Amino acid sequence: MKALIHQIAVLWRSLYIVVGLAVLGGMPYLGDQSWSLFQEYQRAGIRLQEAKANRVKLEAKASKIQDYQKYAEEVKAFQTAIRDNRLDSGNWTSYEVAVKDRLSTVTDMRTLLSNAGPTSRYYFRPKRLEIVSLFSREHLPAELQKAMTSKENLKTPSPALVKFLGADGKLPVAGEKVLMSLSGTFLVFSRL
Repeated sequence: MKALIHQIAVLWRSLYIVVGLAVLGGMPYLGDQSWSLFQEYQRAGIRLQEAKANRVKLEAKASKIQDYQKYAEEVKAFQTAIRDNRLDSGNWTSYEVAVKDRLSTVTDMRTLLSNAGPTSRYYFRPKRLEIVSLFSREHLPAELQKAMTSKENLKTPSPALVKFLGADGKLPVAGEKVLMSLSGTFLVFSRL
């Protein structure tokens, strides 16, 4: 029986040696497999980040598409309202206006400008408006006469000059003459 126990002990030790050699022999293989799995894990992490970035881009594009669809619906409703109310370009007649260097009174200028305001029947699209107030030189304030003849720019105008230039909010005198140029287009709505 001693011989049998001795053989089992030797066999058991041999088994430890065989298992140890198998483990040592399999270490390079296990190391290679571990390294491959680690690299695959890193590539999966990169793909996950790319997928998240693509999802954010996709959501942004979907939001832009929704905004555009909402805008397109609003434009369509606006076009329908224009068509239903006959306000499309075919129902408007355009008249060009070109008043150049017209000498008139302030009252006439006010009348002309009040007619250039929009109404339900017409709209004025201005291109150019220039109004020059005419005074004789003796009525100009002394500071303005000096500024007109001086080559220096007037940095801080006096209160008298500001009042003269109309910044005080007072209306011009009714008989005062102005030189006026006005150009633009009247768009007149022709009702049937």
